[in-house]
Amino acid sequence: MIAAILAAAALAGADGPAPGAARRLPHDVRAFVARRIECNHWGGEDPYDAERARQIRAAVERLRCGDLDRDEARLRRRHAASPTVLEALVRARDEVW
Repeated sequence: MIAAILAAAALAGADGPAPGAARRLPHDVRAFVARRIECNHWGGEDPYDAERARQIRAAVERLRCGDLDRDEARLRRRHAASPTVLEALVRARDEVW
């Protein structure tokens, strides 16, 4: 459910979310978009103390944020013929949850 919501956010254009666009994305792409958006969120967090730094590190490791570029490249190859997928991948790069 959260993946679909986040994927819809990633597909939002100037006129708002594209109706039903997230549901049209393949499951692997929805999961990746949700992961990318979460990584964007954690990457922008301030580690204001040691505990917060641990939380951020744990989230980044759990989400495998260091593997995003490789995983996105794999999805781009797999779904190269789908403009909807390619657009979702581009838009997810700038989305923050």
